[in-house]
Amino acid sequence: MEAFFIAMAFAVGLLLLIGLHRVWDGPTVFDRLVAVALVTANSLVILVLVSSALGRVDTVVDIAIAYALLAFVLPLALGKYYEIHPGEGPPEDERP
Repeated sequence: MEAFFIAMAFAVGLLLLIGLHRVWDGPTVFDRLVAVALVTANSLVILVLVSSALGRVDTVVDIAIAYALLAFVLPLALGKYYEIHPGEGPPEDERP
C-alpha cells in the first residue's frame, strides 16, 4: 500500500510542476493567483499521501490543516487587493 501512496504522490507532484509553470508564465495576476491556489492544494495532497505512506498521519494532520487555511486565505486576500488597486504590482510582461 505504501508504494501506491508514493506513486500517487509522484503523479500529483507532476501536476504541481504544471501549476508552477502557470505561476511563472501566467498572463495575468489573477491567473497566477489561481495557479498558486492549485499548487498549494497539490502540495497539501502530497503531504497527506506521503504521511499516509509513512504511517504518520496523526502527526501531519495539524500541519496540513494550518497549511490549508493559509492556502485558502492568501489568494483571496491578494485577489481582493489587486481588484481594489489594479495598477499596482509588477508589469505583466516581466517575470518576478
